[in-house]
Amino acid sequence: MRKAILFLVVFIAGITFSNAQKFGYIDLESVVSKMPEFEKAKAQLEKEYRDVQNQLEQLQVEYNKKLQELQENMQLPANDSNKWSPAVLQLKQQELSDLQQRIVNFQNTAQQTLQQRQVDLFKPVYNKVDSVVDIIAKKQGYIFVVTKDNVYYINKTKVDDITPEVEKILGLK
Repeated sequence: MRKAILFLVVFIAGITFSNAQKFGYIDLESVVSKMPEFEKAKAQLEKEYRDVQNQLEQLQVEYNKKLQELQENMQLPANDSNKWSPAVLQLKQQELSDLQQRIVNFQNTAQQTLQQRQVDLFKPVYNKVDSVVDIIAKKQGYIFVVTKDNVYYINKTKVDDITPEVEKILGLK
């Protein structure tokens, strides 16, 4: 047991203090934002978002129309021939309540669907960058490559910026 612990400590120390270690970082968002695939995915997501917004607006217009109709009818005098009977009034109120629930359900479903669409649309873009980073990291012997956005501090004299090389391989700039 002691030998295993000693071996582990020596192994970790060897890795930690080895001069052969190479660390890199990438400005992932900068690279991704320059990719034509990103712009295409972004445009598709924006179109789908607008479609959802239009549908939601149509439902809201329908709801507002029915609400106004209900309020106007409720303000009619009791002896007015156009005033709804209690049964019709109850059905109209239920219809309005159902429509309101449909709007809420639509919003929730749309939000989840759009979030999943965002993942689906952008995943190939990030996968493409990941594969290029993987090639560079293996080729140049990097132990770690981190994204610039997820690191609080980078000592740029001790860590390589592989962003330009990734952009070059992807044909960006």
